[in-house]
Amino acid sequence: MQRAIDFYRSSRFEYTLEPPRLGEHSVDEFLFDTKQGFCEHFASSFVFLMRAAGVPARIVTGYQGGDTNPVDGYMVVRQADAHAWAEVWLESRGWVRVDPTAAAIPIRVELGITAAAPVGAPLLMRGGLEWLKGLRNNWDALTNQWNQWVLGYNPDRQLEMLSRLGMKQPSWETMTLMLFWSVGE
Repeated sequence: MQRAIDFYRSSRFEYTLEPPRLGEHSVDEFLFDTKQGFCEHFASSFVFLMRAAGVPARIVTGYQGGDTNPVDGYMVVRQADAHAWAEVWLESRGWVRVDPTAAAIPIRVELGITAAAPVGAPLLMRGGLEWLKGLRNNWDALTNQWNQWVLGYNPDRQLEMLSRLGMKQPSWETMTLMLFWSVGE
């Protein structure tokens, strides 16, 4: 496993969101020819190497990080935070996380996708445009409110709203009277 990590560290890989197309021997082409790819390329090639060496390994996908939206304080996890890494089975420790992308391109894990692949990054992912960042934060806050109050409407939210209207313990009779009163107005 250490030899594989050392290979990733010393082989001058490039992180890109627009890698060249790979052919029939995609792992070999990535590792020895193009050396260009994104986290899925690194994780899948590492798992391939580990399995070839007889080490049980698997690809894991998920999200790395996220940002707190300063407008409403909620954590925002974007598609740009998606990441893939590997896990290997070590008899003495069980499944152990190994991130070959971090070994080859540490900036991808430390500073995020826009630092590792600024070329080809969508406009909303790019840094440096404060007005755009503010617009995105406000839009995310509005979307979060919609998700919380409309899509996430449930009995607890209903009771909270009715409580604000002065109905601490609403019954079906009270609700019926309120319905007729509001329609009749």
